[in-house]
Amino acid sequence: MEEAELKQQLLTLSRILYKEGFLDSFGHISVRIPGKDYYYITRGEPSGKGDFDARDLVRVDFKGNRLEGQGRPPVEAIIHTVLHRSREDAGCIVHVHPYYCILLTVAGIKFMPVTLQAATFGHTLPVYDVADLVITEEEGEAMARNMGKARAILLRGHGIVTLGATIEEAFYNTYHLEESARFLVDAHRLGPVTPLNDQEVQKRLNYIRSRPAGVNPFAKVWAYHEFKTR
Repeated sequence: MEEAELKQQLLTLSRILYKEGFLDSFGHISVRIPGKDYYYITRGEPSGKGDFDARDLVRVDFKGNRLEGQGRPPVEAIIHTVLHRSREDAGCIVHVHPYYCILLTVAGIKFMPVTLQAATFGHTLPVYDVADLVITEEEGEAMARNMGKARAILLRGHGIVTLGATIEEAFYNTYHLEESARFLVDAHRLGPVTPLNDQEVQKRLNYIRSRPAGVNPFAKVWAYHEFKTR
């Protein structure tokens, strides 16, 4: 996909996340341009986020320098800078503050897969145990170390960071992480929780990693939500 197309798809992602309640006064998303040493991120100034256009994107290099754009990068842009330059699978990064994911961290509930979609994240998720913004290079590196190779990380009392090789995959991970957290919180309210077993989780991971030709669950979820925002 060309740079202009990726930027437009990132704007579509912003609109979808706004409509689904993930982006409000806070939160930001970015896309790395393949073969380049820079990425585009939604600007940090006050904005609606549901009607962004190309003027609301800021181009930033892997050292965190603003290269282009009318606005300023978000104060937590270091999250994106560190992950884009250190992980090949970080084509798109989302940082938002969804209710149920935050609730898990403040209630001391360990993430576990209780649905097929939750199994996409494996047996558990890392937690960045610092209830504060991630602003400095040191904080960004510490968060990335905690995240390791996971598809997402919970930030205690703060929010989440998710990523994907594509924008579609990053949205899938963001949407289904919050959905999984909601199922888990509600399951704890009802009684004993039965997570998926090792075999079930591994089967789901195998499916995601080596799905049949023509089968793309990320694109399917993306198409549905993109249609809802029209």
